[in-house]
Order: sequence, then structure tokens, then C-alpha cells
Amino acid sequence: MVTIEHRGSQAGRTCASFAWEWLLAAAVGCGLLLLSNLVVAPAAEPSPGHGERFAAMAQNPFAFAGEFPQRILWPVLAWLFAFVGVGAVAFSSVCNGALLAVVFWFARRRTGSLGSALLVASAVAASGVVLVYKPMMCFSDTLNLLLLVLLIHFADRAKVFWSLVVLTAFSHELVFFFTPWLIYLRLKNGGRWWPEVGLWGIAVGIYGTFRVVLKLLELTGPYDAAYYFENAIWVPWALPAIWLLWGFVVVIEFGPLLIGMFFAGRRGELAKPSGMGGRWWPWLYFPSLLALMLLAYDVMRFAPLVFPPVLLGLVALVSSAGGRGKLAAIVAVQVVCYVWLHPVASEQGGRHFTAVSQLVLENIELLAARTPGDAWTFTSLLLEHYWHWALAASVALVAIVVVGRLLAGNRYDSGQPSEHHGYER
Repeated sequence: MVTIEHRGSQAGRTCASFAWEWLLAAAVGCGLLLLSNLVVAPAAEPSPGHGERFAAMAQNPFAFAGEFPQRILWPVLAWLFAFVGVGAVAFSSVCNGALLAVVFWFARRRTGSLGSALLVASAVAASGVVLVYKPMMCFSDTLNLLLLVLLIHFADRAKVFWSLVVLTAFSHELVFFFTPWLIYLRLKNGGRWWPEVGLWGIAVGIYGTFRVVLKLLELTGPYDAAYYFENAIWVPWALPAIWLLWGFVVVIEFGPLLIGMFFAGRRGELAKPSGMGGRWWPWLYFPSLLALMLLAYDVMRFAPLVFPPVLLGLVALVSSAGGRGKLAAIVAVQVVCYVWLHPVASEQGGRHFTAVSQLVLENIELLAARTPGDAWTFTSLLLEHYWHWALAASVALVAIVVVGRLLAGNRYDSGQPSEHHGYER
């Protein structure tokens, strides 16, 4: 009887601790979201195009109407929140706040420190991961990023991990582009080849069955795989130019926060199982990311996908000697840089990328580079007008790499547990 009572009280304390942990995370996420509104104010209406489509789907998600019936997660959640008076636009802010809450929770688990976790979450709140989507209300991208964080956290728990992959697929099918990295991450966290490939197959099968049912019911919408392949006019010759534009936006949206990624890379933190999996992660993650641009060229939305290694880098930096002071200074510089580069909130990607993208749209026929010569003409046109911006971005990136590596010093950790990785999964 005593044992049963003891176990009951212990379970009660565990539940209370869990509830307190997430209430605190939610409060931090809400507070940081409100502060981030001072940098970029949220739009009051759904974003034209995709945002409007998702808002319309949220009115009746189980009708599977609209252009993206397969991306059902965001509309269903928005529909549920509508029952408590939260509209689709407000739900977009909820998603941003939820991402910040998960980041705080993740960083606190990794560092064991409220202050360090708050700094990391503040850094993310000042980055394009959140701020890009303030003017772009009713996009599902924030949910994808939130789920990526959870995938890394639960990489050592196969059933949870692959369940999250399935859930992410119902938010956006792009998660399957990262299949090589996902399997690699599981292998480095105790998985074995065939069981992991089998679980991946089950995840694909669940999502694939859903897509087949939609197709049989003629509810697939106009944007199927064939549409993207037929309209990828920039592939293959102009693809390198698209990748360069993506890199340009990454520098703009993350700025000095990228220092953490190169700091952690130098320390070997990213190459740990608890990080991005192992030393081969860059050759699996980044090619998968760049492969997305075989089907779409909205590089401004793909830039935030650099988020996982950046987040891990921020956690590693804040956990180092004097890391809090360093990260606080970096966050202050990031806020100044972001305000300077984004004087108009509606210009996603900043004023510089807005100008570049306008030139691309004005010369869209050159983007359809049918020969290497056409691609060179397209690239030359961009460089002719904006070579100074390209040079500035390159210099900034070199400075970021140098500073990150200097802060890390020569103490390369080949994979032994470090003092700040005594976290709970």
C-alpha cells in the first residue's frame, strides 16, 4: 500500500513538473513573440496566395478542397483553434509562439539553465525563422520547423521519431527530401539499417496511402508532382544561380546568429549523435535542402531550413565559457542588422532581396535558361546590377565563419560528451 501510494505521489509530481515545464515554455514563447513584434509587426490578413489558400482550407479542412489538400495539419489545427475564438491569422501567431516555446524547452533541456534557454529563444525570435513569417500569415512552414526541432530531440526514440516524420509529412511533404539525413540521424542514435529503413517505409506508406485516397477521390488539387516538374523552368542551368540567391537570403535572415553554427562545427558539437548525427551530416542535410529547389524557387521560404544546425550552434555557444555574454551581444547585433535590412515588413527577405527578386521577375524569360549561355546571361544580369551586394554578403559570411571558429578556438571535440550535454530527452 505504501509502495502504491509512493508511486502515485511520484507520478503526480512528475505530471506537475511536466505541466510547469510547458507552462513556463508557453509563457516565454508568448512573451518573446510580443517582443519580436517590435522588430516586425504581424500582418492583419492572410498572405496573398498560399496564405489565403490555407486560411480557406481551415474553414472546412475535411472537405479536402483547395490547392493543397494533402497539407492537412495546419488547416486542421487552425480549424480546432477556431472553436475557442482564434482565427486563422491569430493561429499563425500561435504557431510562431509555439515554435519559440519549443526552442526554449529544447534549449533548457540541453543546457539545464533558464537563463541560457531564454537567450537561445531570444536569438531565434530575432531571426528569419520567426520574423519572415510575420508578414506571411497562414503559412504552415513554422510547424515544419517546430517538428524538425522535436525530431532532433527524439532522435534516440525510434517510434516517436518516425511518428513525428509522419506528422511532419501531413504538414508538408518536403520532409521526405531529407530521408538520407533522417535515416543517418537514427543510425547514429542507436538504430540499425533494416529496421530504420522499414520504419521509414511505413512512414512513406502511411502518407502515400493518404495521397492515393485523395487521388481516387479526385481531391489532389492542381499542385501535384507533375506540376512542379513541368514548371521547373530554371532546372538545370539556372539552378546554381537559385542556390546563390538562397545563400544570400540565409545571410540576411540569420546574420550574426550563424556564428553559433560555425562555433559548434569547430567544436565538433554538430557532429555528435545528439546534434545533427555525425560527421557526414553536412553532406546529407544540405544537399537534401538544395534539392528542394529542383521543384520550387521560393528561396526566401527555404532559407529558414538552415534552422536546425543554427539552433544547435546557439545552444553550444551559450553553454561555453562566457557564452551567455557572447550570445547576448550577438543577439543585440542581430536585432540591429535585421531592422536595418528589413525597413519594410512586407518585403520578405529584406529590401535587398526584394530588389533582386523584382529584377528576376522582370526578366523571367531568362530564368528559363534552356542553355548554359542563357544561364550565364541570367546570372550576369544579376551580378551586373547587384555585384556590390553579393560582395558584401560574401564578406559578411567569411567574417561570420572566422568569428565562429575563433570563438571556438582549437578545442575540437571528436565526439566525447561535453559538460552541457547532460540533458534529458
